[in-house]
Amino acid sequence: STDGADNMFNFNAGVDTGDGSSDDIRSDDANLHDFETSVNNPFLLPAKVDATNYTRSLANLPEGHTYPANAARAVGPLVGVADTESVMQQGQGSDEDQRRLQSDDVATLMFAGTGLDETVGGTDDDTLKLVYAGMTTSCDIVARSDAGTSFASCAFGGNFSPPPANDHVAITTGTFRYNATIAHTACGDLTTKTGFDVGATGNVTLTGAQVIMENGTVATAP
Repeated sequence: STDGADNMFNFNAGVDTGDGSSDDIRSDDANLHDFETSVNNPFLLPAKVDATNYTRSLANLPEGHTYPANAARAVGPLVGVADTESVMQQGQGSDEDQRRLQSDDVATLMFAGTGLDETVGGTDDDTLKLVYAGMTTSCDIVARSDAGTSFASCAFGGNFSPPPANDHVAITTGTFRYNATIAHTACGDLTTKTGFDVGATGNVTLTGAQVIMENGTVATAP
């Protein structure tokens, strides 16, 4: 959200005392989070995601909801989902593994794929395909080992589209940094092959990934 006319963020966790849930009271904070109309559950993934069933307008919240819910780990149990969260949620807990995209992450990719008209089947739908480009610094998203990074970080640059679609941003640069001395202490080598694709259904498949451990054991991801 933005901080609204009073230039202050207003946080009130509501009756359930859970930050980021559907009963938060945010005063005049302006919502920037798209949610499924009349559903407002980021742990569910509909078959279609576009402007016909996703919105930012608080007027489209279900009865009794006061703000869009986000897919935080603490919010999941409130809607019957345990031990999961969106990958873009801040923080990494002890012994926490994130192995796949969550429904809210996939919905974001699906919505982005509808293009400037925000409609499935429109004239500018996109298909996202991620391909490993090898050891280079000139690809669209650069993954770089950086001993100066405490754990991991990402940084992106972009350009706003001209009116009337000026709330759309095209990413122009992307860099992901991680500290290999922390993240790969059990690995002697990490080899990744091509084949990381996000299809139109939102499914994500990584093929041919191999991790060679320090003892020589080779583990291949499914």
